[in-house]
Amino acid sequence: MGLIVKKHREAIVGRDVKFLSFVNFLFALALASVTTIWALYMKSFLGTDYRVGMVSSILSAVSLISYFFLVPLTEKYDKKKLFIFSTFFIFVFYILFSYVNSLGFFLLCSLLITIVYALRAMSFGIIIKSKSKKESVSKNEGLIFTFLNLGWILGPLIGGFLMSRFGFNMVFFVSSFIVLFTLILFYLSNTKVKNFNNSEKDNVFGNILEFFKDKERRKIYFLTSGVSNWWIFIYLFIPLYIVDRGLDVKWVGYFLLAVAVPLIIFEYWFSEITGKYGFKKIFALGFLFVSMISFLGFFINSIFLLMGILVLASVGMAMVEPTTESYFLKIENKKQMNRFYGPFSTSRDGGQFIGKVISSLILAFLSFKFLFIFYGLVMLLMFFVSLKIRNR
Repeated sequence: MGLIVKKHREAIVGRDVKFLSFVNFLFALALASVTTIWALYMKSFLGTDYRVGMVSSILSAVSLISYFFLVPLTEKYDKKKLFIFSTFFIFVFYILFSYVNSLGFFLLCSLLITIVYALRAMSFGIIIKSKSKKESVSKNEGLIFTFLNLGWILGPLIGGFLMSRFGFNMVFFVSSFIVLFTLILFYLSNTKVKNFNNSEKDNVFGNILEFFKDKERRKIYFLTSGVSNWWIFIYLFIPLYIVDRGLDVKWVGYFLLAVAVPLIIFEYWFSEITGKYGFKKIFALGFLFVSMISFLGFFINSIFLLMGILVLASVGMAMVEPTTESYFLKIENKKQMNRFYGPFSTSRDGGQFIGKVISSLILAFLSFKFLFIFYGLVMLLMFFVSLKIRNR
């Protein structure tokens, strides 16, 4: 009887993870549509690439700070309710963005949705962890990212097409209703989420200090920040460069679609073979490959060839994107995960903040091409750090 109960529970857990993967796919569809035009949308208010980078870095700093202060919320309140609440307000802000016509209102909405994004990411990450057995974390993360990247294949096409035909407002309007559909779907599913009570005090700064006391946590924090650093290059700065080189915005959509193809093909596979070869080898090979591609980009003048090699770099990113979070989830138990997932989640915004600030300063004084040198050095640094992690 005990074996039957165990198998039934595992079937439910597997079903829930697949359902959550589908929900995340739909949300990614909306987010990717908006992300495709976001840098250009910001530039319509701000005027220059440098200002886009600096305002974007401020938003990353807000997200970074908000994670720390959202930790008590994720510890005290129902994760499912937090996920529903945050998803609803993303729907609201997308509607508002479709009507924004002043810089001040744009900045206010951007600030608020940044905080809501952080809350949704934290609550969703904990929900996935609660649905995963420790030995299946890597596999489940791979499944989540595979469905996520399906959204990032179709989303840029939708965003690029709507922007090219109807303008910014239609992109936000359509995306808002996709988000609303995911919210209704999740709410009606009656997915059960186990909440873990943490006996530790809700000491935000104590959690931060405790998080960074552990050497392995420090390393995976650094590596995860490197992953998000690269995606800022691809999704914020490269679209600006494509349009600056005279191509239509639809080429941004084509490029971002192509970037996601290697991820959808390889991420789940790399997540599965991590158990065979260990995290260290997968991390090292992935970061080194992306580093070499970035350095090569400095010497290429053809915009189409440049887009081609950046798409190829996604093979390397497929090795490290799902496996960095898997490594963190693998080294933490469920009790500690509630406490430390918030500080860990700031690795993404920390990486983005640093990448945006330095990239903006480079653009203020040097040509765009020097960004390829900068990101090549960042990925090379990640390669050396990856060689020092435990080969779990």
